[in-house]
This record gives sequence, structure tokens and C-alpha cells, in this order.
Amino acid sequence: MDNNDQFKNVIPFPNLQKRLLDKGMEALQKKNFDEALALLQQALEYDDSLDEVQFGIVICLFELGYLEEAKVNCSRMLKEDVGDYYDVLQLYLTILVQLGNYEEVESTIEAVLQEDKIPPQTVENFYKLLDFSRKMTADEDVILETQRVEVTRIIESDSVQEQWNVVQALRNERLGIAYSFPILDQYLLDEMKHPIVKTSILQLLIEKDIFREVSVEKFGKVLKVNTAELYDMETHAFTHQVIQVLDDTLGNENPSLFEVAKEMWFRHLYVNYPFNSQPENEAIWAAGLHKVGYDLHGIDIEAEEIAELYKITIQDLLFASCRIKEIEEISFIPM
Repeated sequence: MDNNDQFKNVIPFPNLQKRLLDKGMEALQKKNFDEALALLQQALEYDDSLDEVQFGIVICLFELGYLEEAKVNCSRMLKEDVGDYYDVLQLYLTILVQLGNYEEVESTIEAVLQEDKIPPQTVENFYKLLDFSRKMTADEDVILETQRVEVTRIIESDSVQEQWNVVQALRNERLGIAYSFPILDQYLLDEMKHPIVKTSILQLLIEKDIFREVSVEKFGKVLKVNTAELYDMETHAFTHQVIQVLDDTLGNENPSLFEVAKEMWFRHLYVNYPFNSQPENEAIWAAGLHKVGYDLHGIDIEAEEIAELYKITIQDLLFASCRIKEIEEISFIPM
């Protein structure tokens, strides 16, 4: 028998949709929005014509912070006349305010007011919200212009410290990040800009759950990445493989120097990010860190001895140690 024929004969449990709806609405009332969303979405699969299910799903999306998805669903409900129009409209306007889409709030209310069908008890609230949106739109223009001037400092300033400060302002939400994308993109591709600030920009996008494709230039190479797919350098497998090899050798011999070398490795990764350290051989980089750690602390040791200890070639050891020293020299923001 064909598998599809088997599924056609499956009979759903009696009143399953009603039970999903009841449990979903109960979870919604208890503010268990994750649970409510899952249950209501299941109920919707059985019957997508239930207004309360669709309205409940939008509330869950809104409360869980999925504002763009909530906005799309709410807009569709308004266009298809699903649910109580003014309840849906009120929720839609609330979502727009949360998103900061004041121009859309303004145009939506103006269109509704022209219909002259608003219930008397809500007219005053609509006018208050309209006045608020107009004020925010006017203020926003001034704020945006100020922010653009602030963010352009990351490109125009020769001070790496000042460039770093702009990124921190974006991180602390003192500047609007969405309007900064073109400038940040320009910075990431500028071969004259500092690699540490570039890493900070990438981490900022990840922290803010901003998923975009960007191109990053570092040390003469360009890499196109999607911030949604970038790895966490501190938990990356190769990061800890190098540390483990280093710990097995230097860690046993000189624990304090091992800690210094480990911090050096994290700085190396931070400066290089999102580029991987090549060749991807943990013994080579562990040996390089071992040698540089000795060199920085004035401890004499033959390169051949370290190479033999890690079972690598002299050439690989010298390459890794030289590269680590080069990165170490630029691994701090100049004040």
C-alpha cells in the first residue's frame, strides 16, 4: 500500500482541535506564550478559519518578541477582515509603535479616521496616538541625522579608539544600528581599518540577532559571510583543540606561562575573526604559541626542540610563531 494512502486513512482524535484551542487559550491566559503559540499553531492546521486562534497567535508572537512576524500576520488579518476589526487594529498599531514605525502608524490612523466609522469610545485614543506618532516622526528625522553624523566618525576618524567607541555606542543602543549598515559595511571592507574593530562590528551584529550577508577584509583577504552562520570563537572546536595540545606540553611544564599563551591565542583568534587560522593543525599553532611565550619571557630554547616536541617541521613552527607575533603587535586598541 502506498504511504500516502495509509495517511489518508488516519482519523484524528475526536475534538482534537477544540482541545488544542482550549489548552492554547489557557496557556495564553497564564502568559505561557511559547506553549500557547505551539498549541494554537497546531489548532490552526486543522481549521484556519478560527478568528480567535489567529488573534491568539499574533499576541504570542508579539509577547515573544517576534514583532515582524506579528506585524505581517496582523496586517493580513486586517486585509482579510479576520476577527474584530478594531481589536486587531489596536494590536497592529501597538506592534508598529514597538517597531518604531511611526510613519506607518500615522498613515494607518489617518486612513481609518477618513472612514468615519470608529467607535466613539476609541476615537480620542486614536487621535492621541496620531499626535504622538507625528511628534515621533518629526523628532526621528532630527535624531537620525544626528546618528548618521555620529556613525560616520567610524569611517572619517583616524583614531582607532574613536572608531571602537562608535561600535560601543551602537552596542549600548545610543545610536540606531539599522541606519548604520551601509557605513559598517564600508568599514568592514576597508583594508586600512583596524581588524579588532571589524571583529567588534561582527559580534555586535550577532549580539543584536541581525542576520545579514557582509564582506570582511582582513590582511589582504576578503571573506563573504552570513552573520547567522558565524561561529563562536570561544567555543569553536579548533580553538580548544589547540589549547588542549598546548596544555599537554606547556601546561605541565609551566602553568603560568600556559595561561599567558592561552590568552595570546584568544587574542589571535579575535583579531583574525571570522577567518580560520591556516593551516588548521592544532600542533602547529600550539607550538607557535609555546615558542612566542618563551621568546616574550626571555626563555632560551632551540626551535628544533619545540618542533620535535610537537612533531612538526621547523618551517611550520617559524610560520606560526611569526604570524602570532605579528597579530600580537596589533591585538590591543591604541589609546
